[in-house]
Amino acid sequence: ACDPASVDLNSIFIMKVSESFADPGIDRDEWDSFAARQDAEIYQSYEWSRLWWEFYGRDRALRVVTFHRGDRLVALLPFFIETVGFGPFRVRIAKQVSSDFTMGTLRPLIEPGFIEPIHKELVRFFLETEGCDGLRWGPIAGKETIQRLIAAAETGEHSLDTTCHRIPHGVESVLNLGQSFGQIFT
Repeated sequence: ACDPASVDLNSIFIMKVSESFADPGIDRDEWDSFAARQDAEIYQSYEWSRLWWEFYGRDRALRVVTFHRGDRLVALLPFFIETVGFGPFRVRIAKQVSSDFTMGTLRPLIEPGFIEPIHKELVRFFLETEGCDGLRWGPIAGKETIQRLIAAAETGEHSLDTTCHRIPHGVESVLNLGQSFGQIFT
């Protein structure tokens, strides 16, 4: 993990977008290793994401977005684009893979200190380049993560007129299941 105080937020990122789990631009071991370093939920592992997409990806467009700073992976964001509604009431929404049809919560796979600039680039990519009407992050795990995403949306320097809403979803529980996924099953 990096020290957020030492991050140059004006540094240049290399953003890559893949439209398939066959070639997500990152190998599965690197995916899972990065997810583990970000304290991700199991719902964000490579295999879970790939299987979720296999069963729920119909009529949706996959976008696995990675951000590198030099050779270092700093964000891994599997999203999909879904069109809902009909006729003039259609909207295109970008959502995190595994964010619907599940009871789980997600933690954006972004190294600490990079949430704000990466949020800015994602908004630009999905709203301007992909023509989406909205970007949905949730359900999100972690109060600090939620606060940083809201701050990024409210103070963003992007040219788009955007708003951010936090929608409370009821009771939240924390279960201490050990230090790693492996300990749960031993």
